Amino acid sequence: MEYIIKDFYTNGDKKYIGIIAKRDEDEVKFLIDREVSISEGKSDKDYISDAFKALGRNGLSMEYEINDFFENYEKHDKEDISLHQNVGKKWDDEKKSLENA
Repeated sequence: MEYIIKDFYTNGDKKYIGIIAKRDEDEVKFLIDREVSISEGKSDKDYISDAFKALGRNGLSMEYEINDFFENYEKHDKEDISLHQNVGKKWDDEKKSLENA
């Protein structure tokens, strides 16, 4: 498993950390974010480590959600999957309509 930091910023008294978890054998990716409270003397590495343990709105830790996703992800051969006609289109929320990208 490979973890890539996709977001890392401060807003008020919180650090926001976003991770891309990528499984090596099939390059499946899972994106997840957490916020952690800022504490005096902590390093960036400490905040990243804290994010893995931090509970989300669903009450689950980032680490648990990543592991659960990859344990339950069902791999499909590309030939078995057909993309829906809306994949790749832009959504206009004001008009509630789809547009070609």
